[in-house]
Amino acid sequence: MVIAAILFLATAGYVLIKPELLLEDIAVASTPDVLWLLQVVGVVLLALGINQATTSRNAEDPAFRRVALLSVLIEIALADRKSTRLNSSHTDIS
Repeated sequence: MVIAAILFLATAGYVLIKPELLLEDIAVASTPDVLWLLQVVGVVLLALGINQATTSRNAEDPAFRRVALLSVLIEIALADRKSTRLNSSHTDIS
C-alpha cells in the first residue's frame, strides 16, 4: 500500500535528517547513544518504506492489501501510544 510506504519514508526522513528536532519534539536529551539509535531506526524505516513501495506496486492480491492496511494502522497506533506515554512522563524526562 502506497500510504504505508509514504508514512515509513516520511518518518525515516524526519529521523535521519533532523534527529535533534525529533528529540526536542519528544523532550528527550540528545546524547551520542540516542542519536545512534535514531540513525538505526531511520535506516530500518527507510528499508520498510522501500519494501512497502515495491511490494504494493506489484501486489494485486486483496489479502496483501488488507495486511498492508493493517501495518499502517499498527504504525499509527504505536506512534500515538508512544506520544501519549511520552507526554504523560514529560516531567520525568526533563
